[in-house]
Amino acid sequence: MKKWIFKHRGCLPVLPGLLLILFSKPYKETLIISLFLMALGELIRIFSVAYIGGRTRGSRTNAERLVTAGPYGIVRNPIYIGNFFIGMGFVSLFNLWLPWMFLIYIPLFFLEYKIIIDVEEEFLLAKFGAEYRRYRKDVPSIFPLSKRYNRDKTNPDFIRALKSERDTFITIVLVYLLTYLVSFLKF
Repeated sequence: MKKWIFKHRGCLPVLPGLLLILFSKPYKETLIISLFLMALGELIRIFSVAYIGGRTRGSRTNAERLVTAGPYGIVRNPIYIGNFFIGMGFVSLFNLWLPWMFLIYIPLFFLEYKIIIDVEEEFLLAKFGAEYRRYRKDVPSIFPLSKRYNRDKTNPDFIRALKSERDTFITIVLVYLLTYLVSFLKF
């Protein structure tokens, strides 16, 4: 089940997202809040992807090297923190049953990502062994440290990160357009 969730993690939010779009009630205030949250989330993702380089989505786990530089020296899963803020932005945009929707979104997000992180960590332990165990012991999974752990000297590649984030940008724009199109058609 864990591997199935990991493999299909990009598709899991589609059906609930479409339902939320259909019932959404966006307002100027929720638009501003959602834009801020999504921009914050996307900046965290870009900064993180710049250190790991290349593709971050796939149906299989893969890592050429263990990256501990940049945001990975503060938290092991910075991309998922970015995803959290993007998701919070979507919840704000839809403006449905707030604040109750946050109480639904937050535990579901952490449940899904706990499963995803478990699958990735099994792979990283098998591939990097003691090096990953040391890193995992010193750096928290989701909630950042104030101290830095930096064993590698990776240089960030922001151009590659921006290219890699193309699908995320497209998804955000499409959700905004669909939300406002559906909202417009309701009147």
